[in-house]
This record gives sequence, structure tokens and C-alpha cells, in this order.
Amino acid sequence: MKEHINLSKQLKLYKEGGDNLLAADAFLKYAECSKKINELLGAATGMSEAAVLTKDKQKSMQMLVEADTLFKMSGQWERGTTLLKRMAADLVEKDDPDSIEAAEKIYVKLMESVFEGDNFLMNGDLVP
Repeated sequence: MKEHINLSKQLKLYKEGGDNLLAADAFLKYAECSKKINELLGAATGMSEAAVLTKDKQKSMQMLVEADTLFKMSGQWERGTTLLKRMAADLVEKDDPDSIEAAEKIYVKLMESVFEGDNFLMNGDLVP
């Protein structure tokens, strides 16, 4: 628990200081600590923040998919989906083949999640 609080302070300092590499690492550690104490919303938030700060598109996408799962587990169904949609839209705007391919993978993942079991019934994009 003490490590969790220290990481919370540390990641804010790194982010405010503009050191994205250290901030991303601190957010990942924060996410792991949050998982250990069963604080799923904190884990999801830490994972999504790390994903935004990570330069590697593939790693970033994997982190956002994990964050999406954690957000859903914490009861916030739309938050992770919104982040994935935003990342895909940003990638499409870059208009280079690698970014377009990464965006397509995200959209495929989103489509798969829309029609899986109970997700179909809970998806706000389909059910008002």
C-alpha cells in the first residue's frame, strides 16, 4: 500500500516534468500495485496513462486492450472503449501505412468485443 502511494506521487512528478519514459514506467508500476490490492479502476487508469505515453504502437495497443478489460471489470464499460476509439482515430489521422494497420487492428478488436457474449447487451454503441 505504501509503495502504491509513493508511485502515485512519483508518476505525477515525472508526467509534469515531461519525462514520458519514466512516467510510463511509473504508471505501469502503479497499475501493477493497484492490481495487487484489487483496485481495478486504478490499475486501468495507470495502464491507460502508460499506453498514451508509450511510443511503441503495438505495446500501446496491448496496454489499452488490457486497460479496457480492467475498466470493464471495475464497472466502467465505456471508458476503455472510448480510449481505444480515440487511439484508432489518432492513428488514422497520421495517414501512414503502419498507423493505418495499427488502427485497423484496434477496430477489429473493438468489433470483436462488441459481439462477445454479455458485451453485446451492455454496449452503449448498440443499445441506447
